[in-house]
Amino acid sequence: MILSIKSQKEEAQKYFYRATQFDEQISDKDLHAINISKNLIFKYLSKQELQLFQARWLFDGGNYQRSLEILEQLKNIDSNEIEMELYYRKARIYHELKNENLALQFYQKVFKVQTSKNLWIKPYSAYYAALIYFEKKNYQQSKNFLHKALEFKNYDFQSSLEQKVKTLLGKIPS
Repeated sequence: MILSIKSQKEEAQKYFYRATQFDEQISDKDLHAINISKNLIFKYLSKQELQLFQARWLFDGGNYQRSLEILEQLKNIDSNEIEMELYYRKARIYHELKNENLALQFYQKVFKVQTSKNLWIKPYSAYYAALIYFEKKNYQQSKNFLHKALEFKNYDFQSSLEQKVKTLLGKIPS
């Protein structure tokens, strides 16, 4: 992926091909990582897409403040997919930084964006919003968001998320 970012696409493609030859079953997370990598390696990414990618790496490494700084640089968003991921990434950062009110605002913004790509972002936003409400003991709102998460179909990591949603639903007092 680094070779691709440095405009060494042919070399990156060679390594990608070698790295993705599997004899055994791979997990949903591995498949998702392959698809993300394929996008980076085999197509041109806009500056905004590269910034989102960098922010995602920083977030995954626990560098929330630097990730947020990069997201704040994204201006004049030119696609709904980038806008939706921008809101999701900001929500996740604020969630990790324990700023639940801002996190909830950005999770809500995710649902307002119309797109047919990155469908996993919406159910995950609903799940994470439900977690915040659960921690605040607002069980009705938590339940509403959990049911909203279950409405989505055919997205990456669906079975994993649905299990988490059902587990959290089981913890809500009746």
